[in-house]
Amino acid sequence: MSNVKLNISLELSREDLERALNMFDADGTNIKEVLEGFINDLVCGNQRHGSDECDRAKSYYERCCYDLCATNSFVHHLLTWGEIDCVTDKLEDNDDTEEYMKDYPEEAEICKEDIAENLNDIKEFYYDEYTEQFTRRNKPVPESFEEALENVRAWKKSRDEFMQSVEEI
Repeated sequence: MSNVKLNISLELSREDLERALNMFDADGTNIKEVLEGFINDLVCGNQRHGSDECDRAKSYYERCCYDLCATNSFVHHLLTWGEIDCVTDKLEDNDDTEEYMKDYPEEAEICKEDIAENLNDIKEFYYDEYTEQFTRRNKPVPESFEEALENVRAWKKSRDEFMQSVEEI
């Protein structure tokens, strides 16, 4: 995979920034290197510092409770279990099939079957697993299947737009 350049803006108190910069300068590093290193360790990326550092980065992230703002959405479920790409790929296949069907209406029946099969796979292998956690506890499911798919599409659109803002290097 290629590297990308990401421009972000941080909001820190001046005092905290100065203390951090002094620490980095004393150690012969810089804010860019520290943030890149932390993110690589957090995800055990290609440029991680080691397994202990990965464990500590993950522990830090989990202890900060960033997930307290997480929702019980289907998107959250897919992201947590690493299944988001499987679902977005099937939805993109359906979009491509619908476009193909416009150009070749004589193949509409086969195309409709393919679309229905993809939707059935999403429901059976991903959505039903998601809803089970609520039905087991007698809680209402937060999203219908249709709402869940729309939210996945909205998440994918937002992610794609963000990723287009990064620069390949």
